[in-house]
Amino acid sequence: MSVQYIYLARHGQTASNASGTSQGIDSILNETGHTQAAKLANRAKHIRFETLHSSPYERAKQTVQYIAEAKDMSVTTHDFLREVKNPSHLVGVSRTSEEYQQYLNDKFESFIQGEWEYKYADEESFGEVIERVKETVNLFNSLQGNAFIVSHGHFLRYLICYVLTDETLDPITWRRIGFSMNTSNTGITILRRETASETWKLHTFNDLAHFADN
Repeated sequence: MSVQYIYLARHGQTASNASGTSQGIDSILNETGHTQAAKLANRAKHIRFETLHSSPYERAKQTVQYIAEAKDMSVTTHDFLREVKNPSHLVGVSRTSEEYQQYLNDKFESFIQGEWEYKYADEESFGEVIERVKETVNLFNSLQGNAFIVSHGHFLRYLICYVLTDETLDPITWRRIGFSMNTSNTGITILRRETASETWKLHTFNDLAHFADN
């Protein structure tokens, strides 16, 4: 295959997504999230891909299960596709709160300073996330065909920025571009790889056509 397509989708909506609070591992889809996942699966029925992959978090597994049933495919879960870890003491805290904004300001400053291993508390550092991104790219390189991935908004932004910077993403560049690439629940982003030259292109970003009226 001379061209490979990687379909990246964020999981369906959770209560934390709807309320704007920081979420941890255990969040599950709300009613809207299940509706979104069903529409995503109906879209996926018309997409050709050979393998289906997911984060191990329940909200991602719930989402990908709709696709697996629609396509009659098995799912492979990978720990490296999990969401970027927030500080434990901020789980359940509003993202607009003073406490959460202080965390964001400190993280942003660490990116501006080019710090790879800075931690505000017990969250993942930039460097730790990039190691998981590298594992994800290694997965893509090992596959023989197209793949569909269900993961998380923050992690997918890291992944997209990493491949579009020719695998040279650093904290300063991440601060400049990563926070202008928000993804919607079940939005589809498509990466296109020329296998001969091993170059990546952004084919589609955050496509929500599956929500259009029939």
